[in-house]
Amino acid sequence: MSKRPPRHYWCACILNKLFNHWEPYADVVQELYQKALAGELTIVTSTMSLVEVNGGRTGTDEVRARIRQLFRAGTSTLEIIEVDRDVAEKAGTWAAAGTLKSVDAVHLATALLVKCDEMVTTDDRLLTCASWAEIPIHPPRLIGQGTVIPIGTDLSGVQRPIVQLPTTREAPQ
Repeated sequence: MSKRPPRHYWCACILNKLFNHWEPYADVVQELYQKALAGELTIVTSTMSLVEVNGGRTGTDEVRARIRQLFRAGTSTLEIIEVDRDVAEKAGTWAAAGTLKSVDAVHLATALLVKCDEMVTTDDRLLTCASWAEIPIHPPRLIGQGTVIPIGTDLSGVQRPIVQLPTTREAPQ
């Protein structure tokens, strides 16, 4: 029986880096996308990413059109998850607690509920959730590059952190 490829949740900021070629992660995101095309990983995102991209604050009309086209294509490379009631309720809990903004809460809830293996983002608010979220959250990195540290690992003896994260937010009660 073949092992399924890892499922990486990408929020809109990573899709923007893919199509806009924004540094410092453009090359890594491009390489990860090529690995997805080769079937070595599956990219998962929420329909919320399309809302954010269509918001028009980033990139050009051409880039937004290319991302919309990718969403319409519905390939095995990109798994698009609809925002349903379960996602909305879980996200709403974090948003109401002030833990995350609504959009970020939708991304994290989606990644957790569809059981992604990890979440790839450059959003500081989402990166601060790495200490309590039930999923590894980190900036783009190549598969096998760096280390994803399991949640709850004692890092007191680590001399050099793998990824410097902003101030940690508390988990919602």
